[in-house]
Amino acid sequence: MGKFFSGLAGLALFGAISSSSHFQLQSFSLNSGGTTGPADSSSHQLVATLGEQTGALAAGINKFYTSGLVYALSTDVPNPPTVSNGGGTYYNKLKFTINNSNEPSDVSYAVGVNTDGSISNFSFVQSDGALGVSRYYQNYTGWGGASGSVATNLNPGTTYYFSVFAKQSTFGAPISNSNLASIATVNPSLSFSLNPSSIDLGNLNAGVLVTDSSLAVNFLTNAYNGAQVFLAGSSTGLVSTTNGNYTINVTPPSQDLDSLSEGFGARVGATTGSSYAEGSYAQFGGGNVVGAIYTTFSPIFGLNFPGAGGGQVILQAKTSTTTPSGSDYTETLTFVAAASY
Repeated sequence: MGKFFSGLAGLALFGAISSSSHFQLQSFSLNSGGTTGPADSSSHQLVATLGEQTGALAAGINKFYTSGLVYALSTDVPNPPTVSNGGGTYYNKLKFTINNSNEPSDVSYAVGVNTDGSISNFSFVQSDGALGVSRYYQNYTGWGGASGSVATNLNPGTTYYFSVFAKQSTFGAPISNSNLASIATVNPSLSFSLNPSSIDLGNLNAGVLVTDSSLAVNFLTNAYNGAQVFLAGSSTGLVSTTNGNYTINVTPPSQDLDSLSEGFGARVGATTGSSYAEGSYAQFGGGNVVGAIYTTFSPIFGLNFPGAGGGQVILQAKTSTTTPSGSDYTETLTFVAAASY
């Protein structure tokens, strides 16, 4: 089997047998100036250094060399990444896009993140977006290319600083990292409104169907999994104290008041944004089919991602020919909005 000896270019002699029964090095040569690229085979690679840099830092516009070995393969100092908090909606993640201009195609990148704005105290984005202690390198495409990638599991209301580290090929020396780019996560938010806060169905006369469609529900959230609005009543229907607590009972779910002698319920007349009606309240296309208003909460609106939602709630009541007339039939409805973070 052949033997192979190596040393620092300019400081020792190089000698090699270029092939053996185990490997072969193609187009292999070295001289006192070193080589500008690797010599390789299917199982071996070799690269030389250019020599040693002594004294102070040698710097140019895009290159930095400290004292010690100077690598033949060395990338430009990378540009800072572009960072985004989703237009003010990201509370537990941030987006970053690597700027690969002026870099060769075989450069790989690691992305450092910290919260103190230092140039050395970094955690690094891993393949799943979480932060870890080790540098995780992949190429521009691996980091999402022009679409970017995200750092996840971050804290809300916190400023994060991003820096890009770059190296070229297997033998490339990691060069100085980029300048910092910073942006802050926002705090989780959920706003909710109900208008009006009370409605008047008017006098309920025997055998009359009463419809009121003036109740508007609206909510806005930056929660990653959206939000839901729930509805519950305080009793089993519309109650008249002047008629001995006579109750126009809530209908069972998805019942048509036209086919009932008496009843009370609610349905969604329209939705806003990207939200949707839920359960027995999702009765569109007209008619008088309503959902039940129980004393336990049931979802009436849903949204599966950050954004705005809600819609119109139509309340309907029907009296029979034996229902006592009265102006004090009352029910207290409670709407609750809950976000899923």
